[in-house]
Amino acid sequence: MAFAALTTGVSGVSAFSEGVNIVSDNIANVNSVGYKRSEGTFASLINDGTRTTSYNPGGVSISARRYVDQQGLPEPTQRSTDVAIRGSGFFVVRDNIATDNSSIEFTRAGNFVPDVNGNLVNTSGKTLLGIPLDADGNLTASPTDTNSYQPINTQAIAGTADPTQTSTLFGNLPANPTGGSLAAAIGQIADGTVTAQETTTVSIFDGQGNQTLVDVGFVQTGADEYRIEAVAQDPSLLDATAHPNGLLFSATARFNADGTLQELVTDSVAAGGAQTTPGTTVNTPGDLASIGVDVTYAASGNTQTVDFGVGTIASPDGLNQNDALFSVLDNTDGAVFGEVIGVDIREDGTVTANFDNGVSRDIFQVPLATFNNPNGLTADDGGVFRQNAESGNAQFSIAGRGGSGTLKSGAVEKSTVDLAQEFSDLIVNQRGFSANARVISTSDEILQELTNII
Repeated sequence: MAFAALTTGVSGVSAFSEGVNIVSDNIANVNSVGYKRSEGTFASLINDGTRTTSYNPGGVSISARRYVDQQGLPEPTQRSTDVAIRGSGFFVVRDNIATDNSSIEFTRAGNFVPDVNGNLVNTSGKTLLGIPLDADGNLTASPTDTNSYQPINTQAIAGTADPTQTSTLFGNLPANPTGGSLAAAIGQIADGTVTAQETTTVSIFDGQGNQTLVDVGFVQTGADEYRIEAVAQDPSLLDATAHPNGLLFSATARFNADGTLQELVTDSVAAGGAQTTPGTTVNTPGDLASIGVDVTYAASGNTQTVDFGVGTIASPDGLNQNDALFSVLDNTDGAVFGEVIGVDIREDGTVTANFDNGVSRDIFQVPLATFNNPNGLTADDGGVFRQNAESGNAQFSIAGRGGSGTLKSGAVEKSTVDLAQEFSDLIVNQRGFSANARVISTSDEILQELTNII
């Protein structure tokens, strides 16, 4: 009997000692970002040799259960690249020395900062993976295609350029302009024969980031009718054959009585034919009135197509003519990306790089992973988890979809450790350890007495 009590006491000491280990691990990680507390679960051991006439004790065992599905409170920080997940999702990461995605891991620790290469890496050395976005901000791959994930690099497009593809003019042309002179022929604004009554300036960029300033001049040629010419401020930047005197396009715009655009007639530019569709007329209500121009540069000889739009026929969304002052603006794409001065991560996981020249660009999308049983994940160093049969396979989506939750930039998820609870558990485990140690000492005394009798 004493031997059975002795082994039972040993199992109790071992179990409560393990309980102290679990609690101490929780306390040690009270400030670890994204840490999930563990709890010791005790279970009785039954000795199969127990008889009905006497009791043969079994003992106790303990197993650690990590509550991965518990969410910590968001803690504000001063860094925009710190991210907390409000939901059940996990960031997808890999070691910063890894070269592929064969060993991806998952974490809630969103304390990311750009490393020397511009990759977002947390303090555990885990690189945040994302889906690259194209120039229009669209995903380049499905969130389920993890092979397409790349390290989110804030310097990915620094020092590069996005060439201009479209430029849309909108605003008012005065019904009764003053100054200037009537243009009788194509290119007279470009060659200086005629002075434009009104002018607005548009900036276009080539693939190397070189800027060309284009003056778009307007001359009224009749009632409800304007001649429009686009001319480079520095004609030497453009090929002289394709663009005589820097002329990019020439067109005539006519307006309805209500001031909306009635039709756009593009002129045929003879020398080099800068316009891709010269001599065309757009006058169907609802159609977009635009001029496709093949811009050829003198230095490189490269050509890029820029679509100059003036709005929709019979709609006030573009150029209009009313009895008001001249006010024409442009919406032109294309930009030069300078040095990155900041990174923003939106609620939906869109990563935006902000450059020193005032330009911003969406560059990546942060995917999130969810699991049917997150508590079954295998924990690893650095606050990361690996999937296994118990957790089930990861299901990938972007933030806000698939139950993954949304992101909060400028915050990190605090540890789920409650010190008051942990110190209470520590006392319970210490008392349990002491009580079982007393069982061992008492059993030893009984055995000693038996030895003395013998």
